Amino acid sequence: MNVELFQANTRARRHREDIWGTVVTIDVRELPSSELPADSQIDRAFARCVDFMHDVDATLSTFRYDSAVTAYRSGWRKRYELNRHNRADAMLLEVIEACEWGKVATQGTFDPWAVPGGFDPSGYVKGWAAEKMALILGEHGIHNFSVNAGGDVVNRGYAGVAGDSVATETGGTGELVGEAGLYGVGGESKAESTLVPWRIGVRHPDDASAIAASFEVTNAAITTSGTYERGMHIVNPFGANGLRARSATVIGPDAGVAEIASTALVVCGREGAQWFGELGEYSAFGVDTGDTEHAWRIGAQ
Repeated sequence: MNVELFQANTRARRHREDIWGTVVTIDVRELPSSELPADSQIDRAFARCVDFMHDVDATLSTFRYDSAVTAYRSGWRKRYELNRHNRADAMLLEVIEACEWGKVATQGTFDPWAVPGGFDPSGYVKGWAAEKMALILGEHGIHNFSVNAGGDVVNRGYAGVAGDSVATETGGTGELVGEAGLYGVGGESKAESTLVPWRIGVRHPDDASAIAASFEVTNAAITTSGTYERGMHIVNPFGANGLRARSATVIGPDAGVAEIASTALVVCGREGAQWFGELGEYSAFGVDTGDTEHAWRIGAQ
């Protein structure tokens, strides 16, 4: 997988963390109108994000026998036993409540309780975590950045200015890197001071080297769910009726909500327009299942 990375003429810093079975990338940029803080401040922001990622792993990983979510999904601990004054319990309760909202909002097509083995919030956690890290970066005075949490991306500000160069990096895992994994800018014949937004390319389901659609995503989030990169890891809560989309990409204000919606749209396909419109500022791009694959868009454009 090739990822186009913007090479700014001004300062830029990146951090990559191998965690959650994927790679989390934090890419921060300096613009002429928005300077980055000192390197020591950026280092502190990165360190807080890393600490948070490991807290998430310790609390919400379904692969850890000692995590809070394992205790909950196995029935060792009941919801009423969770204590909001305990850091791990509070994190788990926040995620449970968001998943309950998602189940209602998607008319049951997003249902972490329908997964074999018990409650599995994996269809929400990476997007939620990306938003939390965006808040951490903002608290440290960083305003132009992209957080790619294994394919769930939160962008703030701009990627750079027109006229800067593009480099290509090979590698990375996760749904956006694997299923929707191109972002970057460069090469436009615009004034040197023109701000260029973050650009995301969604790969074609049958060809990892082809882009099915691209989006400019500034001060928003984008997530992609699908079956062609990680196999049949998405469950239809309504039984053995199969999935109605090969992939679904959702763009909107919050990555957690976008991840819930993209997972649900893989289950119900374009029929999700019945509930998707209630999400307001969100839009979706999907690819149908079947021999004749048709793309579709719903929601705000």
